[in-house]
Amino acid sequence: MRSSVVDKHYDVLIEQEAVKLEDIKNKMEDIKRYFLSSSADFTRQWYEQQAKQLVMSNPDAATQMPSEQLRAVKDDVRHLMANSGLHVEAYLNRHSLWWHLAQNDKTYPAYLSKLPEFFSDPFKLVLGKLGAVFSKHQFIQLPEEQYGETYGHESHDFVLIEGTIQYRHAIAYPDQLTHAMQEYGILHEKAKSILQTVERLQLQKKKEQVGELWDSL
Repeated sequence: MRSSVVDKHYDVLIEQEAVKLEDIKNKMEDIKRYFLSSSADFTRQWYEQQAKQLVMSNPDAATQMPSEQLRAVKDDVRHLMANSGLHVEAYLNRHSLWWHLAQNDKTYPAYLSKLPEFFSDPFKLVLGKLGAVFSKHQFIQLPEEQYGETYGHESHDFVLIEGTIQYRHAIAYPDQLTHAMQEYGILHEKAKSILQTVERLQLQKKKEQVGELWDSL
């Protein structure tokens, strides 16, 4: 009888912590959805602005291209902008990036105005979609990077790495994204603290059970 009372006591405490953890995970999911939505908005605007900048920085290529082909480039950019959310979902909604979907050992900085480094490559792939459009129309030629070295025709903005086109530079993330990640990082710390509490309760429960077993012999 005594053992069942002890078990129930710890089971109640552990369940209370599990409820807290689930609530935090729900909040983390809300932040993730906001982050993805804001990323889609940022990406759409980035596509539009960077496309114009690419054309303006290559005036010779733009003027030599037939107007119909240049219009086709712009149509593809518009299509890319319209589908920015799909590209963001494909690359930034992976379970491996989000602790509440797949617990991992990654660090989410709660007090730094930047995104974790492991978001960089997926984001550069999303932005690299614009390079694919301009490369398709032969407006730019992409260098290929192998073992850290770049070969081929120079492109200042995009590079081909292992068959995928990526944006080459550091990304200036908007405040909406960095602030969202800060909130996610704070919740991540709280969630880890809860897991530590659960581990402590489970260990204490086992100790109590063993102690009572010993007394009963």
